[in-house]
Amino acid sequence: MAEAGGPNAGFATERLLSRPDLPDEAEPYWAAFLDLDRDRRRNTIGGGMVGSVDLPDCIDLDRIRAEGARQGYEGDGLEDFVAVLRGIDDEFVRVNSLRIAAEYKAAASRSQKR
Repeated sequence: MAEAGGPNAGFATERLLSRPDLPDEAEPYWAAFLDLDRDRRRNTIGGGMVGSVDLPDCIDLDRIRAEGARQGYEGDGLEDFVAVLRGIDDEFVRVNSLRIAAEYKAAASRSQKR
């Protein structure tokens, strides 16, 4: 039986439920992060018998700066924008790299038990 909402409904629901509850002044930063996240590079690392793993790379600093300038930030405001976005991005990379590493480790452990 097909899942209600289509095959990606679970992903969409998870994405909505994991969205942080932000004050209004933080919304432009979060929106910019989500937009820039689409251009994120990935580092693919070969993993032998359990396949490869794709780790997220940090968003390019020039892309963050360009997005801030596009939104009208300049001078100290632009530097603040860059600092906030880099902070969000650093935490995103850290959390997701740890999650992916744990999943990879579990997969490797399961393959050894076979």
